[in-house]
Amino acid sequence: MENKKRKALSDFLFVLKNSDKKEKIEEIANLTAGRFKIERKTFDLVADYAPKFSPDGKKIAFFSDTSFLLEDYGLKKKVIKKSKIFIMDIKGGNKSCLTSQDFSEKFPSFSKDGKKIVYEKENITSETEALVFNYDRDIFLKDLENKKEKRLTQNDLYDGIASFSPDDKKILFVSDQYGGICTLNLDTQKVKSLYRKNKKMLRKKRPYLPFYPSFSPDGKKITFDAGFDKRKIYLMDSNGENLKCLSHLKNEDFFPSFPPDGRKIVFVSKRDGEDELYIMNSDGTKQKRLTYDGMDKKYPSFSPDGKTVVYVTKPKDQKDQYFEIYFLRLNQVISKEELIQRVENLKNASHILEMVL
Repeated sequence: MENKKRKALSDFLFVLKNSDKKEKIEEIANLTAGRFKIERKTFDLVADYAPKFSPDGKKIAFFSDTSFLLEDYGLKKKVIKKSKIFIMDIKGGNKSCLTSQDFSEKFPSFSKDGKKIVYEKENITSETEALVFNYDRDIFLKDLENKKEKRLTQNDLYDGIASFSPDDKKILFVSDQYGGICTLNLDTQKVKSLYRKNKKMLRKKRPYLPFYPSFSPDGKKITFDAGFDKRKIYLMDSNGENLKCLSHLKNEDFFPSFPPDGRKIVFVSKRDGEDELYIMNSDGTKQKRLTYDGMDKKYPSFSPDGKTVVYVTKPKDQKDQYFEIYFLRLNQVISKEELIQRVENLKNASHILEMVL
């Protein structure tokens, strides 16, 4: 197997050194990890999730599973994870924690004016404090200047994965109380249910909630993923009408997100056996693969200028869940010289492995 791999890498080097054909160079780049430049932004060895750019493109908000409380339950011990919200600059520095108390907080998202974040927060009661995962969560709003916090929902079920509408007047979120995707009007505090679990679309006794909803930049559409055996990406009008599945029949797709111009959707797909990043037109056509590295990926979203996709990833064979934050630069393609160096490094690594074995 290693001999065949080294032979293929040698063939790649021959082509690269003797041809300037763009399609050949792109094909070799894709076969050896992809043609777009990728930058790692966190190195903290904790599980980082759901990164989102600030509207000015200078900061990233995300949450991390940072503290693990070991509780003794007689014969058993349970590890209880507590998630905390952080903000850092786009270089990965100046990291600050916004979670001050010992509550789990997740899925931060900036308002369009950049002055607030909305997020989900667990409710701790005598019934929930011993749970490994506390399903009782509500939506909160925090002013980033004065740090004041405001509760937006209150019930004993799950409300979460919240984000702002483009005009900052509504909060889009997932709710188990209302059975699907909802909006909360910040002026009237009224909740409107847009999408409920559909038995025909989401089979099984207790179908998964729709997940990771977001508005299009013009506020006219909402995309999300949903499903049980296989998750698929859906698109609907902002009033909940004209629901359309954008995923192909056999594909498992998730974590959809619009760019600033609303013409595309970036997402993660398992269609080729690995969790890779893909991009498609907002109507589901022209689906194209972006990454080829075979690593587990989650939560892609765009920078305000549409040139960068931020996401989290980890090696597939890594047993822990230490996802780290990465940037994929859509406007920066690996050069032919850099690709030759990549292939030579892979060939040398393969040769060393063969000698050891």
